[in-house]
Amino acid sequence: MKMRPLLGGVALATLVGVAFGSPVNAQVPYLVTHSLGSWTPLSGGSLNVPVAYSSFPAWDEGAVGIQIPFEFQYFGDRVTTIYAFTNGFASFDPPPSGGSVLRPPSVVPSRSNLVHNFIGIMWQDLDGGPDDAPVGQIRSVVSGSPGSRVMTVQWSGFLRFGVVGSAASFQVRLFETSNRIDVVMGPNALVANAVSAVENGDGTEGFDLFSRSDTCDATCACAPGACDSAHWQPPGRTVTLTLPEGAELLGQVEGPSGVFPGTSFDVRLTVKNVGQKSAPSFVSRLYLTDAPGPALGTPVHDFGVVETLGLDASSSTSVTRRFTMPASVGTGVFYLAYVVDDDDDVAEATDANNVAFGGPLLTAPDLVGSLVVPATSGPGETLDVVLDLRSTGAPVSTPVALVAYFSEDRALDTQDLPAGPIDPVVLADGFSTAAHLPIVVPASLASSAGPIYLIVEIDPDDRVDEVDDTNNLAVSESGITITRADLTVDAFDAGPLAFAGHPYPVSMTISNTGGASASDVYVCLMASESILINTFSDACMAKVGPIRLAPASTARLVVQPTVTLAATCNAVAPELGDFFVAAVVDCDDRVEEAVETNNVLRRADAITIRQPAPDFVPVDIETSSVTATGETLPVQVRIANLGNVAGATKIRLVLSDNPGVSKSDVLLDAPSEVFSLSPPEEGSYRAWAEVPASLPSGVYYAGVLVDPEDEVAEIYEDNNSLAVGPIIVEGNGLAIVSPPPPPALIDVPYTRGFAAVGGLAAYAWSVEWLDGAAPAGITFDAVRAELRGTAEATAVGRHRLRVRVASGPLVTEVDYAFVVMAPTVDLSVVSSMLPPALAGETYRVELVAVGGVPPYTWRLTNDASSGSGSSSGSGSGSGSGSGSGSGSSGGVSTTLPVGLGLSVEGLLAGEPQLANAYLFSVTVEDQLGLTATGVLSLDVVEASASMTIETADVADAMVGQPYTIVFRVSAGTPPYRWSLEGGPIPGLVFGEENGQLTGTPTVAGTYPIIVQATDSRGLFDRNAYVLDIIEEGALRIVLPDNGRGALPSGRVGMPYVAGDGQPVRLTATSNGSAADRTWSLVGGLLPKGLELERSTGLLQGTPTEAGATAFIVEVRDARNDVARATLVIQIEDGTSASGSEPPSSGCSCRAVSSPRPLERDARSASGPSDLLWVGLLYASVVLFRSIRGERDTRVARSIRKTRNESR
Repeated sequence: MKMRPLLGGVALATLVGVAFGSPVNAQVPYLVTHSLGSWTPLSGGSLNVPVAYSSFPAWDEGAVGIQIPFEFQYFGDRVTTIYAFTNGFASFDPPPSGGSVLRPPSVVPSRSNLVHNFIGIMWQDLDGGPDDAPVGQIRSVVSGSPGSRVMTVQWSGFLRFGVVGSAASFQVRLFETSNRIDVVMGPNALVANAVSAVENGDGTEGFDLFSRSDTCDATCACAPGACDSAHWQPPGRTVTLTLPEGAELLGQVEGPSGVFPGTSFDVRLTVKNVGQKSAPSFVSRLYLTDAPGPALGTPVHDFGVVETLGLDASSSTSVTRRFTMPASVGTGVFYLAYVVDDDDDVAEATDANNVAFGGPLLTAPDLVGSLVVPATSGPGETLDVVLDLRSTGAPVSTPVALVAYFSEDRALDTQDLPAGPIDPVVLADGFSTAAHLPIVVPASLASSAGPIYLIVEIDPDDRVDEVDDTNNLAVSESGITITRADLTVDAFDAGPLAFAGHPYPVSMTISNTGGASASDVYVCLMASESILINTFSDACMAKVGPIRLAPASTARLVVQPTVTLAATCNAVAPELGDFFVAAVVDCDDRVEEAVETNNVLRRADAITIRQPAPDFVPVDIETSSVTATGETLPVQVRIANLGNVAGATKIRLVLSDNPGVSKSDVLLDAPSEVFSLSPPEEGSYRAWAEVPASLPSGVYYAGVLVDPEDEVAEIYEDNNSLAVGPIIVEGNGLAIVSPPPPPALIDVPYTRGFAAVGGLAAYAWSVEWLDGAAPAGITFDAVRAELRGTAEATAVGRHRLRVRVASGPLVTEVDYAFVVMAPTVDLSVVSSMLPPALAGETYRVELVAVGGVPPYTWRLTNDASSGSGSSSGSGSGSGSGSGSGSGSSGGVSTTLPVGLGLSVEGLLAGEPQLANAYLFSVTVEDQLGLTATGVLSLDVVEASASMTIETADVADAMVGQPYTIVFRVSAGTPPYRWSLEGGPIPGLVFGEENGQLTGTPTVAGTYPIIVQATDSRGLFDRNAYVLDIIEEGALRIVLPDNGRGALPSGRVGMPYVAGDGQPVRLTATSNGSAADRTWSLVGGLLPKGLELERSTGLLQGTPTEAGATAFIVEVRDARNDVARATLVIQIEDGTSASGSEPPSSGCSCRAVSSPRPLERDARSASGPSDLLWVGLLYASVVLFRSIRGERDTRVARSIRKTRNESR
């Protein structure tokens, strides 16, 4: 045997060397050659579609895995799949988890690279175009016969992101049996700063593909991150990586990090044959050396030989042996050198890679450490410091002493402050431990201007004999911010009313966001006439304490002080009236804080401190569900006093054609009895009320009104009514009393009957399908008065149906909308914005849901105070609440406007009394018990309003996409002041000076908001909206008219096109393909003469009637994602010009929601008038369907008349 004195030289200039770590693999001898050929694009094979691995589109940041159909080795390891990445590289590993953008590496090889096992060709930020219309291709072809197959993957048509005129095309070829790799450069231009390199599976081996060599001159050579199109020319340049044809042996050695002289240790020795032929038997030898390689140098010790009895091509063998460190070896740093084929028994392409190094191997301990410290702390606090203490050499069996210091600059010097004594630390296994060090922050650091670093000196007295004593300082990477306590009030919940002599419950959440603990903390509940709270001059209603809050801790307090009109916790006494209440933490200034200006949180609106009062509420009404004129109707009601003092009241029973009962409805009974009730006492009343003989046949609701003449001063005046229904009344004339038919589902048997009341003879039923033929599969049985059948797929959509019944000479008819839908549609409330209502005028809309299994039932969500209703007798009855409770401003309230009621059939009707902007929540339930909830917004406006917010609705926003909407007003006197209630909306900011909501949303969700504009005279308008923020890349409809939904206007008798003569097409955006989208009409009706093409979203046809028409469209993609939007089209008659943009509606009054009652402004205005009806339609159909056209027309005339008189 002979020992090679020099093994570091590289035999061939083109044989690529690689860096090594620990354990150290010998370099893989890829032979790299460059050649010039021709570029031959692939044809046939498979087109592969990438999948996104981050939030960006797939053709920008995506990859696709392609199976390798034969055995293949890369860097000596078997691989089965090649992943083609859109950014110009391939890897034999899948994309890493976490959704990171995979930028080209700056160093090759490197263990810290996010991707390993790669072939970088033109690794840069490439782009294959949009996902729904890519311009790039990833094609794969396998050619040849088994044993000599070639797999080629081609990238073509790619661009450098954002660079006009750029191009990138290339191929990677994998050869069976030989494990050869060809990289072929195709046509490319304007791609710069790219990586052209390869790396193995753990980042320990790799090299540049374009290193300077005999076959790659100065015009070709480039380093990683510095390659561009000029280096890859001409098209057809091929970089070939080949392994030696004969046997090629590599070694690997794995041993301990440290061992004492004279002790034994285990070493794992591995030999690989990466060549293409088998190797005969050979011997290898293990040495101890003080050189880390690549040359062996002069060995310190010879541990002996290991024999290998032959090794097949592309195989490996491993053995673990025990050796003894010579006792004569001193303290130092050594390496294990494993010389493979020490006697040169195997013929190899090169012997320069036959030495593998392992280490370093230390013959004494070497203590090092790292620290993890908290980001913040405060004077006197105990830091939880984690010291990761390790011996990178031989084990340590004795306790290790530690000394800690506080430093301003991470360098240990005499200016640093000692942190006090620390107990010694024991390394349990001799090699490592994670020790928690309790270190107290000195009070003197309270005034530190910048971060403070912690330094721990390890083994300061040198009691441990180490290899290196210069690395015994552990320094925190990040500084500690030393701050005092900082107390804040994070949440404060207080009711709108407080009563003298009664408890006033409030809750508050306080926290300490500073670095130091806060002791002796007191919290005060203050009442002030001003929005500015003063703990000395304002009334203190309660004081709680003392409380101790540690840093980053939170406490929730619930306080129920009795409201007294005498001084309590300071010298100022509360009074009756309107006050702002606030929670004040550290109200007597005992705690020295970092910030003293954040200790107050005030309720947004003022509360009223008042004397106790009764509050009469109807809690139940029961009656028969069927009756007739002239008959007596049994009605039983229960009322309760939910106030806080006794009182007396009268009641009135009425019959109404809608669930929003009022004293203007038909009188059933007005008993003279006075109900005297103490809270929470209940009283009941039973009557046999005669149904007036003049009442027309139809559907009615029985209602009870408490304190109908407003004679009693109550706590709340908006919870005095309750209705029950529907009640079928047979009276004068003939009436169809059936609610709208529920939707039919494709391939599901359907039956829905119609009923009438009144008349003189048998009923003769008929129907007329106003859009032509009946939906496929659905028929009308005139004998049974039933729609029946099984709807077919071609019937999906909305069909207008006119139902007619005759009884002798009497005839009546009702128009319905009949919807056919797919059974997979999820139950949902269609959208959010209701048509505006006029205060004191009749209002009727029907809420609309889609999906699930109809019919549906509706209710107010969590409306506990609306009472309940029940029915008895034949037929079925249902309860209906009508405007109860009062919600806090700025939040989502389940309160309806006073005078409106919601029936279980979804009818929202009545006469709203108070102009304001309302937000409330409804729930719809289908026959399977599935539910969906929607937030509704409704503006009740005064006809004499002199200032109006014109913005009717807000467009949807998308996470990560810039968003801006500007709210606008008409009339009023500038300047205007804007405010928004209901926020915050993550990522968006509202401008109080310009009424602009702008920013980039960060969190998807539904955000109910109320926007208020106030002019210089104090007039204001409030509109309610629901802003939907959808996930990035989600399907959404692009709303026309700057997001307001107004489509181009049309004209009777002329083809419907846009102003530029182009067809009107609905559009949507998402990460999916536009070709997979299907459009449908799910609410409202298109203008007569127009049709919606389902596959393209094209609106086409010739309008036949003038008017403004609103409707709801739905788009669904291949992933079953759904988006809906409300749109409006204005059709003019054949001679008139197009109308102007429809305005919204709103209310305009003086301080409607102010804590102090103010008179409404009655001055006339010059705002929009005749177009308001169009505005009602424009803003409305998201959640409603008109019941009768005649009623709507009458409301329209009333609006126009009132508006014209006010000008």
